[in-house]
Amino acid sequence: MSISFETLGNATILMFEDGKPQFATDPWMIGTAYYGSWALENPLSAQQIDDIKQCKYIWFSHGHPDHLHIDSVDMLDRSTTLLVPDLYKSDIPRDLRAMGFNVRVLKYREWFNVTDKIRICCVDNINQDAILAVDTDEGLIINKNDSPFCGEFRFLRGLVKKHPRRRTYMTSLYAGGGDMENQVDARGVRIIAPAQDFELGKVLKVTREADRLGVGTYCCSSSQHVYVRADSIWANEYGLHWTELKKHWNRPSVDLVPPYVTIDMAAGAVTQNTPEPETIPYDMTGTGEDDWNDRLDEADWKTVFAFFQKYETLRRDVDIIGVTVGGERRDIPMNRRADNVPREKLRIAHFMAPKKSFLDAVTWGYFDDLMIGNFMKTELLNMTLYPNFTPKLAKYGGNAKAFSNRDLVKFHWYYFRRNPYAYLAMKLSAWFESLVVNGLRVGTEKAGVKPFFKWVYRSALGDTVPGGAGR
Repeated sequence: MSISFETLGNATILMFEDGKPQFATDPWMIGTAYYGSWALENPLSAQQIDDIKQCKYIWFSHGHPDHLHIDSVDMLDRSTTLLVPDLYKSDIPRDLRAMGFNVRVLKYREWFNVTDKIRICCVDNINQDAILAVDTDEGLIINKNDSPFCGEFRFLRGLVKKHPRRRTYMTSLYAGGGDMENQVDARGVRIIAPAQDFELGKVLKVTREADRLGVGTYCCSSSQHVYVRADSIWANEYGLHWTELKKHWNRPSVDLVPPYVTIDMAAGAVTQNTPEPETIPYDMTGTGEDDWNDRLDEADWKTVFAFFQKYETLRRDVDIIGVTVGGERRDIPMNRRADNVPREKLRIAHFMAPKKSFLDAVTWGYFDDLMIGNFMKTELLNMTLYPNFTPKLAKYGGNAKAFSNRDLVKFHWYYFRRNPYAYLAMKLSAWFESLVVNGLRVGTEKAGVKPFFKWVYRSALGDTVPGGAGR
């Protein structure tokens, strides 16, 4: 009996038993995502697509279109059972059933048998995402994909401890090509820091997580996409690749394997299937179905105003939301403060986007897709996207349908009641990162001692161990 898994790029992982495909995660097989902004770095082969289509079960972590890719889903046989997390007020089960699929919602921390030798446990969370534990006779995979731990670290670490370290694996996002980073100044000039400023920190974060979790091997996953719109290709510079991972990997206790591999879980043997491409086989001169010159009519503007003004939850975080489409700007007042405070002191989020994708996002309610696509420009005055604005707009509103303050309290109460420890651990971690770490980062930068602070901070976390070569 042999169990193996293959990483196909982005977040797609394929499980085999005795060479036969049994189960896959987040299959993105063809086409683009995020209004034509993202494409697969390495397009899948016909054999890889056929292997996914042979699987009896497919699991989806969350609703982002590079994970729940509708054109790819439509390629699956309707006899395939689709497994989804038990997210708060999620549209996912309903929409997949409407496509003719048998859908099973996996309850929080519920174990489900894929075969006699492979079982999975879905750990959904307040981020409206999910982590998947894949437990087999020959080892364990923690498929973290894009999700933060959200207080579930202790539970996942407990699963890892039940297996020999050399037979435990973690797959997760490691690149993130400037997601939601297309921020500009008043002149429309991008103000993101140079790519090299982020490279080391991205790698150290992943190495730290894998080491703390106790896994023996980290597998590059959930990251192999490229930006292919003319207005988003700037973000390719911020991607992280195998070369950078090997260069900065600093945890000798965790083996590092490249993307696009097959791993025999019993023997630990790694087979490289396809290397990272040297050139990207896409035309990067277009902007999808968008024309930046198209303008909204009055009915469209009413839709846009109604979309933002239904967010009672945002009124404490932003005073005005500005929208510019086709060269025309209109400001949407979010609270009474906008009438009583000088404009230079107001908290303003100004979005500049093309008509079609912007109108699609507000019509369907998934504004996050625009922000991740990285072609929309965002100007922020006296405010930040995190820790409050983006989660309330995209995660809690767009996904969980919590638009009023009362709905938001119910949303948080749901996750607290389900697991008080995980909820409080998540809140404490978010508070520490937002107030303590970010506060020290800003303060030390003003004082001119930021490099020393970073050295102290990383030393305390064990990030100064000499780098390894990876394998």
